[in-house]
Amino acid sequence: MAGPRRPRLERTATVLSLVLLSLASCARAVREERREQIADTQVPVRFAAEAPRSWDFGDGTPRAFGRQVLHAFLKPGRYTVKGYDGEALADAVELAVAPRGVFRAVPADAQAVLIVRSLDELGPTVDFAERFAGAAWAQRALDGLPALAFALEQGSGAGTVVEGGRGVGAFIWRDSDSAVSFVSVFEPAAATAAFEHWLEAHAWERTAELAWRSAALERELRVVVDRGVLYAVVSDPGASPPDAAARIARGDALGLESSRATAASLDDLPSGGVVLLARPPGEGPAADLLVAALKVGPGEAELSGRLAAASPLWPMPGPARAKLLASAPEGPVAVLSLSVPAERVLSLLVGPKKSRARDRLALQVEQLGGELEAGAAALDGTIEALAYFDAEGFLRTATERGGHPEPRGTVLAEGGVTDAPAAATLAGAVMQRWFSPVAASADAGAWRWVASWDEQPVELSVTAGLFSFKAGPALEDRKPENLRASLAKRFGGAFGPGHVSFFGDVGQLRRELLVPRMLKGLDPRRVLTTQALSLTFLDRLTEIDAVLVDLAPDAQGAKLQAWVKLKPRDK
Repeated sequence: MAGPRRPRLERTATVLSLVLLSLASCARAVREERREQIADTQVPVRFAAEAPRSWDFGDGTPRAFGRQVLHAFLKPGRYTVKGYDGEALADAVELAVAPRGVFRAVPADAQAVLIVRSLDELGPTVDFAERFAGAAWAQRALDGLPALAFALEQGSGAGTVVEGGRGVGAFIWRDSDSAVSFVSVFEPAAATAAFEHWLEAHAWERTAELAWRSAALERELRVVVDRGVLYAVVSDPGASPPDAAARIARGDALGLESSRATAASLDDLPSGGVVLLARPPGEGPAADLLVAALKVGPGEAELSGRLAAASPLWPMPGPARAKLLASAPEGPVAVLSLSVPAERVLSLLVGPKKSRARDRLALQVEQLGGELEAGAAALDGTIEALAYFDAEGFLRTATERGGHPEPRGTVLAEGGVTDAPAAATLAGAVMQRWFSPVAASADAGAWRWVASWDEQPVELSVTAGLFSFKAGPALEDRKPENLRASLAKRFGGAFGPGHVSFFGDVGQLRRELLVPRMLKGLDPRRVLTTQALSLTFLDRLTEIDAVLVDLAPDAQGAKLQAWVKLKPRDK
């Protein structure tokens, strides 16, 4: 009896083996993929296989069939997309979906852009702007950027429709006066409803579907929701571009990152903070793009970035002839150092070629027997200048004139000269244009002009290799210091060769106004009252304590740094 059962057992074993092999074969046929790059909400994602599949996207939407399919996920999350060959699982793709990146939300053709990388940084940024430019200015700015104001009130806590971790921003187009503010959102429908409720609460009136008007602000607004981002397009009445929604919708999904050069510049910026981006208006400027990051801290802000270009914005000059900053009277309220081509200096001080001011100056130089362009070429492009506050002179005139303040101080400047006679002709024309009457003298290759302005002495001299300018009272009581070295150390190389650097010290002005002063012939009580009123006016005018701006050319254009410190808050 045992004999006949053996073939039956063998057949059973063979069948079981074939079933197991078939199951194993099916298991090995599933192609698994885990995508590291995060996909954007509402941006189509491509899925492909070796043969047509029935695709289940795992988000509750109907299946799609094909060898290649595109699918946009409406909500953020983690998804496993499955591709079926008949009823058999053949492909499995795991990916994460998040609201669209903030740089990708900005159209590639935007002219100027402001981005706050995290909603948590928007509040401190607005607070700093209020102190820097005034609360009224900051409020007007927020009124014109309602998506930012909405996001600020929404916050980034649980239950909000705003995806604060992706940042908020604003931009303008070159060919449009509209300002567009935007914020990433979790669910477009819920976010639109919440934003429209916010608009109603802030006195906006609905004029059509997704269209609003504010009589108080005299502005019109269009709501656009595209690929997980809510946009508010604000413009003057009747000026809103009719294609704003279509223009945003047809923009490249990568936005600013669609340009490799722009994406590379953005990648070079430090993380966090505020990002500023601007393109030059029209044709002509040497720089192609300004990209900078702004870090806001308690009472101060620091900006770092660059003016991007294919080559340095200006050539590096030779050794500076001016030595003013190396041994300058202490305590200036402003310091300026220029190391740029002479033509740019002349354009800055007088005006560009063919301008009225430039033509008038050219005529004056010709009347003096010289030629303007030759005079400009006689300057080597290096200029150093200092400004000092004359507290006693200011308080005396303000007290004597019934509290009407007038600027009082001293200005010093030096610059390099390559052709003294040509530079002297230009200098004489400038003095005649700005000051009158002028006494001129020349002796052995040195030229000198003396004049006055608002009862203050003015003097300009030109010698071989240098021009020197002084306006205001002498500064014999101030000790000399090496401002170039101290400022370069303090601000990471600012005021170096080839740089354009400016430092303003409003705190120094405040400190000089605080010093008790006895002025001969004046009632001390009146002087003290003038001091108090002047300090109050200055504090209301600005909370800035100090500011620095520095541009340094390099192979990719020029590096930019800026720093602003506000005065300590009153206790």
